[in-house]
Amino acid sequence: MLNFPNIQEIVSLADNNYEKEFIQLEYQFNLKYYLNRIDQMMLSGERVLDAACGVGQWSIALSQRFSQVEAIDVNPDRLAVLKNVTVKMGVENIGIQQVSIEKLPYEDCYFDVVFCYGAIMFTQVDIVLAEFFRVLKPKGRVYLCLNADGWSKYLIYERGKQNESIRLSGQETLYNTYLRRAVRKGIIDILAQDLKRLSSIFFIEQKDFCTIKNIKESSISRFVRQSQYFISKNIASLFVLVITFLCKYNKLSTLILLCKSEVGRELFRDITKIDGNPYYDLLLSTAQSVLRGTFQTSNIPVTRAYLPSEIEDLVETNGFRDFQWATEACLVCDFTQPNAEPKYQSYYNGELSVWECLFIKPQAMLVNPSVDYHFNLARNAKESRLLCGFSSPMILCNTSETYPKHLLDYNRKLASDLGGDSYLRDLTRTIIDKATGDEEVVHNIIVFVQKAIFRDPVSQPYDRQQGIPDALTTLLCARGRCGHIANVLIALFKFSGMESRLIQFPRHIAVELKLKDRWVIVDADAFKNGVIPVNHQHQMLTMDELRENPFQLDRFPTTGWFMQPKSHFTKGMSGFQVTGYVDALTFDMRGFISGYYVPKAFGYPPSIPLITEFYSRDKRFYLSWIPSTVHCDLLVGYRVRVGTISRGWSYDFPGDNDEILRQTSDNVFSAQTIDNSVSGDIPEGITRLFAAVSAISSRIEQEPNTYFWSSEEVVLNVA
Repeated sequence: MLNFPNIQEIVSLADNNYEKEFIQLEYQFNLKYYLNRIDQMMLSGERVLDAACGVGQWSIALSQRFSQVEAIDVNPDRLAVLKNVTVKMGVENIGIQQVSIEKLPYEDCYFDVVFCYGAIMFTQVDIVLAEFFRVLKPKGRVYLCLNADGWSKYLIYERGKQNESIRLSGQETLYNTYLRRAVRKGIIDILAQDLKRLSSIFFIEQKDFCTIKNIKESSISRFVRQSQYFISKNIASLFVLVITFLCKYNKLSTLILLCKSEVGRELFRDITKIDGNPYYDLLLSTAQSVLRGTFQTSNIPVTRAYLPSEIEDLVETNGFRDFQWATEACLVCDFTQPNAEPKYQSYYNGELSVWECLFIKPQAMLVNPSVDYHFNLARNAKESRLLCGFSSPMILCNTSETYPKHLLDYNRKLASDLGGDSYLRDLTRTIIDKATGDEEVVHNIIVFVQKAIFRDPVSQPYDRQQGIPDALTTLLCARGRCGHIANVLIALFKFSGMESRLIQFPRHIAVELKLKDRWVIVDADAFKNGVIPVNHQHQMLTMDELRENPFQLDRFPTTGWFMQPKSHFTKGMSGFQVTGYVDALTFDMRGFISGYYVPKAFGYPPSIPLITEFYSRDKRFYLSWIPSTVHCDLLVGYRVRVGTISRGWSYDFPGDNDEILRQTSDNVFSAQTIDNSVSGDIPEGITRLFAAVSAISSRIEQEPNTYFWSSEEVVLNVA
């Protein structure tokens, strides 16, 4: 029976002790062992890729189950070992190349199986998975073996006792792992928001953080007044932070701000458990660079440990399905095969150490037409960032290819596999199934499109050669702006038997729909959350009506355009602002919606007020704000709401459905004032108050019910 050459012959091919030890570990088992492992998972076919093959023990085993093996690695010395072994064994169906698995030199849909043992955690995993998806045939499978946290701890506390370099390697990997997990959980946003709040109160510039010597004299009196504010808000840690500024304890300041959030506390606890003070100092140095705005996620080395749930998320994001995992050598598809012994210890002190997984590239993600399926796609799009904040060559514009090409291509293929127009026809029937008349049909389609397509201010599906994708591909991407949305509306109206057409404006695209002999306006881009503009007779508006009185359109909140600059929607995966064109404007810069339909109506609302103080004293509340900026018209005053019920949303987290339309309750205080502050009595028994302020301009002379967005809501815990 075919077997490996004598292990000492193979070891002698290495020229240093590290490589000799590596070969000893990989070839200590015979060929039958590796064949058993492959047969357990029922891996076979015509072509297989051994990605990062190392010294090739798996490549040789795979050559006995596949017609052709492509073995690739970046290490030429290890490839030389494989070539030598194949010659000694007479194996001729293995192609060997020095290639990175992050950029594969193979055509699309080339392999039946991709096999990657113990290597992917040293790479940019999302890039590698996208490449695996590209070169894999539909229904093809991927096998991965990875290290979890327990392996790094095993290196630190066991193998590291005899080898300092191994111990340091385990420490560095563990540090990278914890830091990248915290970044994924939003630690950058959290630190930035806390610093922003502190800076706004004490006039401390972000760039001065961790280098400031003294708080400016003009801020000392404000510091004294704000002490009560800190205590009433139950944020003692932030109060202590200000004291540390006065005492010039830069590292302590950073530590307190870092540990203010649960994510930061978890990161600090994990890293302080790693042997060696340099990692404590490195963490504080990293946190300081985040606060200064100089930190880049790309500076964190890619080598890290992974838990199964983390890889599963990445696998599904890249279009794979049927993810399954087990500890090493325990993933069994054919139970008639004898149990294999793991090469490495599966757990170390109760923590997962080495594990493996299988997943498949679907031939087609066949789904029944379901509105909930598309709502879930949009919800995931809303929560998922696709671009890196720091991407130096990327200059975004309104027609940039900002949606990853491999995902766009995948969704195009999926749209075709689902049946294209046939699927859309069935989906339309599902949307309008319970409608009792034309008005309800239109309503159901508009609300569906509002919810099914997230208006991403950064990433939009677009191809320079093919332009905006077809309607079903857009729905599967679940991202799009006015042009995408108009195409989807027209497709759904067509399958409902209604006549519609595109209407192009200088700065906007909408749809006109023929409804009972009236061509009415349909806009699911500017208006979402169930908002459908109507005239004073509660009929959908026509262009003739808008030309006669465009200002009536301003009665309705443009919930599709609420995204503000520097909100988390405008940031990349690293948590930093994406460079270049981002379609997020403040309300006073975007302008009233009526001007997009009728240019003569164009105008700008006041900026939303910025509340600076909300505190209580002697059973009274005190609320003040910075004056709004007015670009046109005149400032009429401010509408103030103070009550006991929160509106439940913010501009960073608007919520779903009609949540964004809720206002702060005004059951304690309601007034319109020209001043920049108000005060009032606090009713007995009240322990918490909420407040919001809207700036009103003379635009209301054109339309008394013009909608003005309010400030961020603030909360007061009554002392």
